[in-house]
Amino acid sequence: MDVTLAALADSANISQEGKLNILGEFNQIHAPSVPALHSSMALVLRLEAGPVEYGQEKHVEIRMVDADGNSVLDVGTATVPVPNAGPGKRARIVTVLNIQNTVLESYGDYAFVVLVNGDEKATVPLELVPPEIAAHEEVADE
Repeated sequence: MDVTLAALADSANISQEGKLNILGEFNQIHAPSVPALHSSMALVLRLEAGPVEYGQEKHVEIRMVDADGNSVLDVGTATVPVPNAGPGKRARIVTVLNIQNTVLESYGDYAFVVLVNGDEKATVPLELVPPEIAAHEEVADE
């Protein structure tokens, strides 16, 4: 099983027609002080598996880690059955995980790590920056 899409966003949903809608993708949070509370974000994942994996169950674990790899937040674990998508087709599993009231203790780098059967398949970076760095970056971008 592969992770073919992994992103953080302000919000996301899957429509009745199966369309994935992502609003406000980001990898940086500006905070005036620490610890910082981020009230709401969505982790969007698309997992794909080939025909040889049909019928198998995969253990998926998602956690947030700091720059040293220490676990900050266990987002969740699940046993995911791989559906049969038909001859020669890849099975797709799309999910949106809404994460509420995340507390980040210090400025710096974080990441959401996606493990499938214990193997790291994706990393979504997240950086918490103070106002002076955010202001400097905005001037540099202009």
